[in-house]
Amino acid sequence: MDMASGWRNLLAAPLSVQLARFGVVGIAATATHYLVATGLAAAVNAYAANLGGYLAAVGLSYHGHKHWTFRDRSRTGSTPRPWLRFLVVSLSALGLSEWVLHLGLGVLALPPLVALLLAVLTVPPATFMAARLWVFRPGG
Repeated sequence: MDMASGWRNLLAAPLSVQLARFGVVGIAATATHYLVATGLAAAVNAYAANLGGYLAAVGLSYHGHKHWTFRDRSRTGSTPRPWLRFLVVSLSALGLSEWVLHLGLGVLALPPLVALLLAVLTVPPATFMAARLWVFRPGG
């Protein structure tokens, strides 16, 4: 397959359906992340609370995207590659989220709950593109 036909196939996929499904799964994962993080924020610092929220949401996010958002693209059988790629993207997203949290708390001096909200809303556009183009690419 040449580069031009690869891009045509990519753009021909049901992008609007994937975006809508990504949004639903993302809202569920983001809500889980934020609710767990805010629940933990009273007992631990904001960075640990953010990590706890992330850990609570990551499994929901992977399974929702694999089995619903990108189900037509992820016919990979039992290969662990999509999970490993998802883990790389997810950990990168966690790093970005922690950096945004640091920016909000340390540089902008935002209240912790506002900084947490900013951190969990920053990541979805980048993770959608990474999931679509790399994690759940056609053919695994």
